[in-house]
Amino acid sequence: MDTNEPDLLKEEMLQFIESELKVKVALKESELKVKVALKGIRKIGDKIYWVELGSIDEKLKIMRNKSKLKNRSGGRIYINDDMTKQQREIQGIIRKIAREEVNKGKTVKIGFGKLMINRDKYKWSVEKGMLEIEDNRNQDTSKN
Repeated sequence: MDTNEPDLLKEEMLQFIESELKVKVALKESELKVKVALKGIRKIGDKIYWVELGSIDEKLKIMRNKSKLKNRSGGRIYINDDMTKQQREIQGIIRKIAREEVNKGKTVKIGFGKLMINRDKYKWSVEKGMLEIEDNRNQDTSKN
């Protein structure tokens, strides 16, 4: 999208959501399978867009379908939550730990403030500034 014109950005983003994520976008309630309304859209970088959706339900529909972008032939596209600077830094630390564990041959899944290594679940402790293992004992880990 090579424009900063709000109406054109909105139209192109709606087309993208419909074609790439296979989420039905329509204005008439009667023809909807899934309704997605864009409240606002801004171009904030060369290839970065900020999109405001009409409701949390609409956001969840998009987030559930974003995995369809993995096999896209036109290049990589990422859809992320809007996060504060602190949240982005925490996620960066978690991704770094995840990469290290993958390099050791472990199975890793990343969530918001969470990390699963093999079957062990870890959650970020804001108070301690580190990952803690999730279990009944709330043991600290050396994952920092």
